[in-house]
Amino acid sequence: MEDKIYSRPRIRIKSWKNRNRKQKIKYVLNRILLILLLFLVLILKAAYPVFVACCENAAISSATNILNKEVNEVMLVYNYNDLVSLGKDDKR
Repeated sequence: MEDKIYSRPRIRIKSWKNRNRKQKIKYVLNRILLILLLFLVLILKAAYPVFVACCENAAISSATNILNKEVNEVMLVYNYNDLVSLGKDDKR
């Protein structure tokens, strides 16, 4: 009886030389897609804070423009003298 070193069968991975052309093309395409996916994730992770800042600035800008437009429409009805009355103190 032979002594076995391993109690389970070894994992056999095909050698690059033993693969046919179709398997080699699939392997290369899978590696390219994996690299592109990792690259896309890294770019999105780096660009997300910039995107959020741009969206916040656009929202603030839109709100300011709407507010200014509404204030101008309301102020067409009123004069400055209707809103502010100047008074002088006799003691000074």
